[in-house]
Amino acid sequence: MNDLAHLSDLAVTAGADAARAILAVKKGGFTAESKADLSPVTAADLAADAAIRAVLSRSGHFILSEETYQAGQVTAPGSIWIVDPLDGTKEFVAGRDDYVIQIAFVRDGIPVLGVLHQPATGRVWRGIVGEGVVGRRTHISGEHTPWQTVPPLLEGPHHPKDTPPRFAVSISHPSSLIDRLVLATGAKTLPRGSVGLKIAAILDDEADAYVSRSSAIKVWDTAAPHAVVVAAGGTMSALDGSPLRYDGAVAHPGGILAGRPGIADVLAPAIATVLSST
Repeated sequence: MNDLAHLSDLAVTAGADAARAILAVKKGGFTAESKADLSPVTAADLAADAAIRAVLSRSGHFILSEETYQAGQVTAPGSIWIVDPLDGTKEFVAGRDDYVIQIAFVRDGIPVLGVLHQPATGRVWRGIVGEGVVGRRTHISGEHTPWQTVPPLLEGPHHPKDTPPRFAVSISHPSSLIDRLVLATGAKTLPRGSVGLKIAAILDDEADAYVSRSSAIKVWDTAAPHAVVVAAGGTMSALDGSPLRYDGAVAHPGGILAGRPGIADVLAPAIATVLSST
């Protein structure tokens, strides 16, 4: 078994343990509190974080998690885990299903492995860059369906070129800039909570791209989705097309553009126009 295969097994196990922890908290009832940045946090976030750490710590690699991040800390070169134990806490608190556990392994600032686990449905996506994406459903009991290959975006069904693009957009972070981009391109929008589910919508051919102008996006929001969409043949960058790095500051202030191969080139003129007007 190669190194990434072993690490992906750890990440899948960690995601399953975290899902059970989250659903246990949900069943027992919980309250939400506010962190220093005013974002919500619940016992489910913390329980998921503990479950993930218990598994990933076996690898010996440093774990950067949203729930244990300390102000001023930056990601580092080399190999690290970047984790969002519960991406979509606002949706979780609201009783929605579009929240996801996100676990990424990063080498020299580039995500090479990503696991997304949606506790409410049991859907799991695992992407290894250079090896593709597989998906399955996992029951809380631990039973699961066999892994199925997710068709690469290069070979999968493509949205017709003569119809408007479909954008997966944020429910919790509305943006007037994205509204203007939607008007400029005639795009149809698909609101989703977690970043991971916006990428899943692209894999499921429900969307062509994920676009966001939020300056609140952090590396733990994007690392696992980044690895998964690239493993499927797609791309992820800042909104202006510049690369996202994971070996520096934790914030992605330039927004996000992810999607099918070539979508960045198609949208670049409209994005440049909208950005220049701000």
